[in-house]
Amino acid sequence: MTTTIMLILKSDKTIQHIMKSNQWYALAFAGMCVLYLAIPVLMIRQQEGILKEGTVFRFALQPIDPPDAFRGRYLELNFNMPAFPPPGKLVEYNQKVFLTVTKDSAGMGQFEALHADPPHDTPDYVAARVAGTSSHEIHCFVPDEMRRFYLNEDLAPLADKWYAELLNRDDRRQVPVTVDLRVLKGKALIEQLYFEGVPVAEYIRGKEREE
Repeated sequence: MTTTIMLILKSDKTIQHIMKSNQWYALAFAGMCVLYLAIPVLMIRQQEGILKEGTVFRFALQPIDPPDAFRGRYLELNFNMPAFPPPGKLVEYNQKVFLTVTKDSAGMGQFEALHADPPHDTPDYVAARVAGTSSHEIHCFVPDEMRRFYLNEDLAPLADKWYAELLNRDDRRQVPVTVDLRVLKGKALIEQLYFEGVPVAEYIRGKEREE
């Protein structure tokens, strides 16, 4: 009888332990679900903040080398990235740095200066990574969200055709491909891509009607 009671009590404790474990698993799973759902919401709010408060800079784009900009669902954008003098602090390959953005005499966007830390005197800067260093200059590359312009599957191949043709013109008098980039405190959002001053989708449809 005593043995039976002890087995019952032991079994009851085991069941309680399993139930508590299941509760913890359930809570952990619920927490993961909340986090999973919260991330897209935070990203959308961040993008809305950039669109609302960020400064718009129009950049002239450079030819792609090799000339194959189409990457499945997006065009690869090639910004004119100058070499920068060292910022006064030691920087290493792939280190995160910050580039202030200004407008040149023609009103086009340009990357003006490199900073090892986020600048405090302007919100107009983007994050970048160090691509190479030497004793007198630093080379950088910008993140994917600044280099990828996404298109639907119908327009993407057509955009690639005209994109390559426009960027590789030998007789071009002005840069025929530009992009509006909205910038705010290290973040950047592509607002529109233009072919010869016309939004890319509108340009492609017009060219297809002509052919």
